[in-house]
Amino acid sequence: MDAVRAKFATIRAWAVSAVGEEVTPGIGGISLPIPDRDGRPLASIGGAVLVDRSDAPFRGRTPDPLQKAVAFLRRRAGPTSLPEPDDVRRRHDRTPSGKEPKTMSTDIQEAQGFRDRNEIRDLIENWVVWRDAGHWDRFRTVWHPDGVMMATWTQGTGEEFIEASIDGWNRGASILRFLGDQSIDIAGDRAISQAEMAISQRGMVDGSECAIVFTERFYDVLEKRDGRWGIALRQPIYEEDAIFPVDPSNPPDLDPAKLARFPVGYRHPAYLQEQVGYAIRTDMPGLKGPEVEDLYVRGATWLAGEEARP
Repeated sequence: MDAVRAKFATIRAWAVSAVGEEVTPGIGGISLPIPDRDGRPLASIGGAVLVDRSDAPFRGRTPDPLQKAVAFLRRRAGPTSLPEPDDVRRRHDRTPSGKEPKTMSTDIQEAQGFRDRNEIRDLIENWVVWRDAGHWDRFRTVWHPDGVMMATWTQGTGEEFIEASIDGWNRGASILRFLGDQSIDIAGDRAISQAEMAISQRGMVDGSECAIVFTERFYDVLEKRDGRWGIALRQPIYEEDAIFPVDPSNPPDLDPAKLARFPVGYRHPAYLQEQVGYAIRTDMPGLKGPEVEDLYVRGATWLAGEEARP
Protein backbone atom coordinates (compact mmCIF):
# COMPACT_ATOMS: atom_id res chain seq x y z
CA MET A 1 0.00 0.00 0.00
CA ASP A 2 2.88 2.41 0.78
CA ALA A 3 4.31 1.78 -2.67
CA VAL A 4 0.94 2.52 -4.30
CA ARG A 5 0.58 5.77 -2.36
CA ALA A 6 4.09 6.78 -3.41
CA LYS A 7 3.22 6.21 -7.06
CA PHE A 8 0.11 8.35 -6.84
CA ALA A 9 1.99 11.04 -4.95
CA THR A 10 4.27 11.24 -7.97
CA ILE A 11 1.29 11.48 -10.34
CA ARG A 12 -0.15 14.28 -8.20
CA ALA A 13 3.13 16.20 -8.46
CA TRP A 14 3.05 15.77 -12.24
CA ALA A 15 -0.49 17.16 -12.37
CA VAL A 16 0.51 20.27 -10.42
CA SER A 17 3.56 20.99 -12.58
CA ALA A 18 2.08 20.01 -15.94
CA VAL A 19 -1.51 21.25 -15.61
CA GLY A 20 -1.02 24.07 -13.12
CA GLU A 21 -3.86 22.99 -10.88
CA GLU A 22 -3.77 22.03 -7.25
CA VAL A 23 -4.37 18.37 -6.44
CA THR A 24 -6.13 17.63 -3.18
CA PRO A 25 -6.15 14.39 -1.16
CA GLY A 26 -9.18 12.15 -1.58
CA ILE A 27 -10.64 9.23 0.32
CA GLY A 28 -8.18 6.35 0.39
CA GLY A 29 -5.67 8.13 -1.84
CA ILE A 30 -5.77 11.27 -4.06
CA SER A 31 -8.28 12.93 -6.38
CA LEU A 32 -7.09 14.52 -9.61
CA PRO A 33 -9.09 17.61 -10.84
CA ILE A 34 -9.83 16.13 -14.26
CA PRO A 35 -12.88 17.33 -16.22
CA ASP A 36 -15.58 14.73 -16.74
CA ARG A 37 -16.06 15.11 -20.48
CA ASP A 38 -18.26 12.09 -21.20
CA GLY A 39 -18.58 10.75 -17.68
CA ARG A 40 -16.63 7.68 -18.71
CA PRO A 41 -14.02 6.65 -16.10
CA LEU A 42 -10.50 6.00 -17.23
CA ALA A 43 -9.44 4.31 -13.98
CA SER A 44 -10.30 4.16 -10.31
CA ILE A 45 -7.28 3.36 -8.23
CA GLY A 46 -6.62 3.82 -4.53
CA GLY A 47 -9.43 6.35 -4.21
CA ALA A 48 -8.41 8.39 -7.30
CA VAL A 49 -10.92 8.62 -10.17
CA LEU A 50 -9.49 9.46 -13.59
CA VAL A 51 -11.92 10.36 -16.39
CA ASP A 52 -11.32 10.52 -20.13
CA ARG A 53 -13.50 10.27 -23.21
CA SER A 54 -11.13 8.09 -25.17
CA ASP A 55 -9.56 4.77 -24.22
CA ALA A 56 -8.53 3.94 -27.76
CA PRO A 57 -4.85 3.35 -26.94
CA PHE A 58 -5.84 0.50 -24.62
CA ARG A 59 -8.60 -1.19 -26.60
CA GLY A 60 -8.25 -4.95 -26.91
CA ARG A 61 -6.09 -5.40 -23.84
CA THR A 62 -6.17 -4.83 -20.10
CA PRO A 63 -4.31 -1.57 -19.39
CA ASP A 64 -1.91 -1.04 -16.55
CA PRO A 65 -3.45 1.55 -14.16
CA LEU A 66 -0.26 3.57 -13.93
CA GLN A 67 0.15 3.57 -17.71
CA LYS A 68 -3.40 4.89 -18.10
CA ALA A 69 -2.81 7.66 -15.58
CA VAL A 70 0.41 8.78 -17.27
CA ALA A 71 -1.21 8.60 -20.73
CA PHE A 72 -4.04 10.83 -19.58
CA LEU A 73 -1.72 13.42 -18.06
CA ARG A 74 0.27 13.51 -21.27
CA ARG A 75 -2.83 14.20 -23.34
CA ARG A 76 -3.96 16.80 -20.79
CA ALA A 77 -0.65 18.71 -20.53
CA GLY A 78 0.75 18.26 -24.00
CA PRO A 79 4.48 17.61 -24.47
CA THR A 80 6.10 17.22 -21.08
CA SER A 81 9.02 15.49 -19.50
CA LEU A 82 6.88 12.89 -17.76
CA PRO A 83 8.94 9.70 -17.33
CA GLU A 84 7.77 6.36 -18.66
CA PRO A 85 5.67 4.26 -16.22
CA ASP A 86 8.36 1.59 -16.07
CA ASP A 87 10.87 4.27 -15.04
CA VAL A 88 8.51 5.36 -12.26
CA ARG A 89 8.21 1.80 -11.02
CA ARG A 90 11.94 1.33 -10.96
CA ARG A 91 12.36 4.61 -9.08
CA HIS A 92 9.75 3.85 -6.41
CA ASP A 93 10.25 0.09 -6.14
CA ARG A 94 13.93 0.12 -5.36
CA THR A 95 14.93 -1.56 -2.15
CA PRO A 96 16.35 0.56 0.71
CA SER A 97 19.82 -0.47 -0.44
CA GLY A 98 19.15 0.98 -3.89
CA LYS A 99 19.17 -2.39 -5.63
CA GLU A 100 16.72 -3.21 -8.39
CA PRO A 101 13.69 -5.14 -7.12
CA LYS A 102 12.96 -8.71 -8.10
CA THR A 103 11.14 -9.01 -11.40
CA MET A 104 7.80 -10.72 -11.82
CA SER A 105 9.53 -13.59 -13.64
CA THR A 106 11.74 -14.10 -10.58
CA ASP A 107 8.68 -14.18 -8.33
CA ILE A 108 7.04 -16.73 -10.60
CA GLN A 109 10.16 -18.88 -10.53
CA GLU A 110 10.28 -18.72 -6.74
CA ALA A 111 6.61 -19.65 -6.49
CA GLN A 112 7.17 -22.60 -8.82
CA GLY A 113 10.16 -23.64 -6.71
CA PHE A 114 8.02 -23.68 -3.56
CA ARG A 115 5.37 -25.67 -5.40
CA ASP A 116 7.93 -28.21 -6.63
CA ARG A 117 9.43 -28.63 -3.16
CA ASN A 118 6.01 -29.20 -1.61
CA GLU A 119 5.11 -31.77 -4.26
CA ILE A 120 8.39 -33.62 -3.76
CA ARG A 121 8.02 -33.57 0.02
CA ASP A 122 4.48 -34.94 -0.28
CA LEU A 123 5.70 -37.64 -2.64
CA ILE A 124 8.40 -38.85 -0.24
CA GLU A 125 6.00 -38.81 2.71
CA ASN A 126 3.40 -40.71 0.71
CA TRP A 127 6.02 -43.30 -0.25
CA VAL A 128 6.58 -44.11 3.43
CA VAL A 129 2.94 -44.23 4.52
CA TRP A 130 1.56 -46.07 1.49
CA ARG A 131 4.38 -48.64 1.47
CA ASP A 132 4.13 -49.50 5.16
CA ALA A 133 0.31 -49.51 5.12
CA GLY A 134 0.18 -51.81 2.10
CA HIS A 135 -1.68 -49.30 -0.10
CA TRP A 136 -0.11 -50.75 -3.22
CA ASP A 137 -2.20 -48.98 -5.88
CA ARG A 138 -1.46 -45.60 -4.35
CA PHE A 139 2.16 -46.60 -3.81
CA ARG A 140 2.53 -47.16 -7.56
CA THR A 141 1.77 -43.50 -8.25
CA VAL A 142 5.03 -42.25 -6.69
CA TRP A 143 7.14 -44.06 -9.32
CA HIS A 144 7.81 -43.34 -12.93
CA PRO A 145 7.24 -46.46 -15.07
CA ASP A 146 11.00 -46.89 -15.56
CA GLY A 147 11.85 -45.99 -11.95
CA VAL A 148 14.42 -48.17 -10.20
CA MET A 149 14.66 -49.28 -6.56
CA MET A 150 17.98 -50.34 -5.07
CA ALA A 151 17.99 -52.15 -1.72
CA THR A 152 20.13 -54.67 0.07
CA TRP A 153 17.65 -57.48 -0.60
CA THR A 154 16.15 -56.54 -3.99
CA GLN A 155 17.03 -54.42 -7.02
CA GLY A 156 14.78 -53.69 -9.96
CA THR A 157 12.02 -51.49 -11.26
CA GLY A 158 9.51 -49.81 -8.99
CA GLU A 159 6.90 -52.37 -10.05
CA GLU A 160 9.25 -55.26 -9.26
CA PHE A 161 9.90 -53.73 -5.85
CA ILE A 162 6.16 -53.50 -5.23
CA GLU A 163 5.67 -57.17 -6.14
CA ALA A 164 8.54 -58.19 -3.84
CA SER A 165 7.09 -56.05 -1.05
CA ILE A 166 3.65 -57.66 -1.48
CA ASP A 167 5.27 -61.10 -1.27
CA GLY A 168 7.07 -60.17 1.96
CA TRP A 169 3.85 -58.63 3.34
CA ASN A 170 1.97 -61.87 2.68
CA ARG A 171 4.71 -63.88 4.40
CA GLY A 172 4.40 -61.76 7.52
CA ALA A 173 7.40 -59.43 7.16
CA SER A 174 7.18 -56.49 9.55
CA ILE A 175 9.04 -53.33 8.46
CA LEU A 176 8.12 -49.81 9.55
CA ARG A 177 9.73 -46.53 8.47
CA PHE A 178 9.92 -43.15 10.18
CA LEU A 179 10.76 -40.14 8.06
CA GLY A 180 13.11 -37.43 9.34
CA ASP A 181 14.88 -34.36 7.94
CA GLN A 182 14.94 -33.76 4.21
CA SER A 183 17.05 -31.80 1.74
CA ILE A 184 15.92 -31.11 -1.83
CA ASP A 185 17.98 -29.81 -4.76
CA ILE A 186 16.03 -28.83 -7.89
CA ALA A 187 17.31 -28.00 -11.37
CA GLY A 188 14.44 -27.47 -13.80
CA ASP A 189 12.57 -30.75 -14.20
CA ARG A 190 15.20 -32.69 -12.24
CA ALA A 191 15.63 -32.99 -8.50
CA ILE A 192 17.53 -34.94 -5.87
CA SER A 193 15.97 -35.48 -2.46
CA GLN A 194 17.82 -36.81 0.57
CA ALA A 195 15.64 -37.82 3.51
CA GLU A 196 16.74 -39.32 6.81
CA MET A 197 14.91 -42.52 7.65
CA ALA A 198 14.72 -44.76 10.71
CA ILE A 199 13.54 -48.32 10.04
CA SER A 200 12.33 -50.90 12.52
CA GLN A 201 12.17 -54.54 11.45
CA ARG A 202 11.00 -57.56 13.45
CA GLY A 203 12.02 -61.15 12.78
CA MET A 204 13.44 -64.38 14.14
CA VAL A 205 17.23 -64.44 14.33
CA ASP A 206 18.81 -67.73 15.39
CA GLY A 207 15.75 -68.71 17.42
CA SER A 208 15.27 -65.33 19.07
CA GLU A 209 12.66 -62.77 18.11
CA CYS A 210 14.57 -59.58 17.50
CA ALA A 211 13.95 -55.93 16.70
CA ILE A 212 16.45 -54.60 14.22
CA VAL A 213 16.73 -50.83 14.03
CA PHE A 214 18.75 -49.02 11.40
CA THR A 215 19.02 -45.54 9.97
CA GLU A 216 19.50 -44.77 6.33
CA ARG A 217 19.15 -41.83 4.00
CA PHE A 218 16.88 -42.15 1.00
CA TYR A 219 18.79 -40.70 -1.93
CA ASP A 220 16.07 -40.12 -4.52
CA VAL A 221 16.54 -39.08 -8.11
CA LEU A 222 13.29 -37.47 -9.29
CA GLU A 223 12.03 -36.16 -12.61
CA LYS A 224 9.06 -34.01 -13.52
CA ARG A 225 7.34 -35.51 -16.54
CA ASP A 226 4.11 -34.16 -18.01
CA GLY A 227 3.79 -31.89 -14.98
CA ARG A 228 4.13 -34.71 -12.42
CA TRP A 229 7.08 -35.48 -10.16
CA GLY A 230 8.02 -39.15 -9.77
CA ILE A 231 10.89 -41.30 -8.57
CA ALA A 232 13.36 -42.32 -11.27
CA LEU A 233 15.81 -43.93 -8.82
CA ARG A 234 15.92 -44.63 -5.12
CA GLN A 235 19.34 -45.50 -3.70
CA PRO A 236 19.41 -45.82 0.09
CA ILE A 237 22.55 -44.76 1.93
CA TYR A 238 23.00 -47.07 4.94
CA GLU A 239 24.33 -45.26 8.01
CA GLU A 240 24.13 -47.43 11.15
CA ASP A 241 22.24 -50.38 12.59
CA ALA A 242 21.68 -52.39 15.78
CA ILE A 243 19.84 -55.50 16.97
CA PHE A 244 17.84 -56.02 20.18
CA PRO A 245 16.13 -59.16 21.48
CA VAL A 246 12.44 -58.63 22.13
CA ASP A 247 12.92 -60.88 25.16
CA PRO A 248 16.18 -59.83 26.86
CA SER A 249 16.44 -63.25 28.48
CA ASN A 250 16.69 -64.89 25.05
CA PRO A 251 19.33 -63.05 23.00
CA PRO A 252 20.29 -64.35 19.55
CA ASP A 253 23.48 -66.37 19.17
CA LEU A 254 24.93 -64.47 16.22
CA ASP A 255 27.66 -65.96 14.05
CA PRO A 256 30.49 -63.36 14.13
CA ALA A 257 32.04 -64.53 10.86
CA LYS A 258 28.74 -64.34 9.03
CA LEU A 259 27.96 -60.94 10.50
CA ALA A 260 31.37 -59.61 9.43
CA ARG A 261 30.63 -60.38 5.78
CA PHE A 262 28.19 -57.50 5.64
CA PRO A 263 29.16 -53.82 5.57
CA VAL A 264 28.85 -51.54 8.58
CA GLY A 265 25.54 -49.72 8.32
CA TYR A 266 23.37 -52.70 7.45
CA ARG A 267 25.04 -55.75 9.01
CA HIS A 268 22.16 -56.81 11.20
CA PRO A 269 19.30 -56.34 8.74
CA ALA A 270 21.38 -58.16 6.11
CA TYR A 271 21.98 -60.99 8.60
CA LEU A 272 18.22 -61.40 9.05
CA GLN A 273 17.41 -60.93 5.36
CA GLU A 274 19.86 -63.65 4.33
CA GLN A 275 18.34 -66.03 6.87
CA VAL A 276 14.92 -65.68 5.25
CA GLY A 277 16.32 -66.40 1.80
CA TYR A 278 17.34 -63.13 0.17
CA ALA A 279 20.62 -62.64 -1.70
CA ILE A 280 22.32 -59.61 -0.16
CA ARG A 281 24.35 -57.02 -2.03
CA THR A 282 27.47 -55.98 -0.16
CA ASP A 283 28.42 -52.90 -2.20
CA MET A 284 25.71 -50.49 -1.10
CA PRO A 285 26.78 -46.95 -0.12
CA GLY A 286 27.29 -46.20 3.55
CA LEU A 287 27.76 -43.00 5.53
CA LYS A 288 31.38 -42.74 4.33
CA GLY A 289 33.50 -44.39 1.69
CA PRO A 290 34.03 -44.49 -2.08
CA GLU A 291 30.55 -45.85 -2.84
CA VAL A 292 28.71 -42.88 -1.38
CA GLU A 293 31.23 -40.37 -2.76
CA ASP A 294 30.73 -41.83 -6.22
CA LEU A 295 26.95 -41.55 -5.76
CA TYR A 296 27.25 -37.86 -4.88
CA VAL A 297 29.37 -37.17 -7.98
CA ARG A 298 27.02 -39.03 -10.29
CA GLY A 299 24.01 -37.28 -8.77
CA ALA A 300 25.53 -33.80 -9.14
CA THR A 301 26.56 -34.54 -12.73
CA TRP A 302 23.07 -35.71 -13.62
CA LEU A 303 21.48 -32.71 -11.91
CA ALA A 304 23.71 -30.45 -14.02
CA GLY A 305 22.32 -31.93 -17.25
CA GLU A 306 24.01 -35.28 -17.85
CA GLU A 307 21.73 -37.62 -19.79
CA ALA A 308 22.41 -40.85 -17.90
CA ARG A 309 20.83 -41.23 -14.45
CA PRO A 310 23.14 -41.91 -11.49
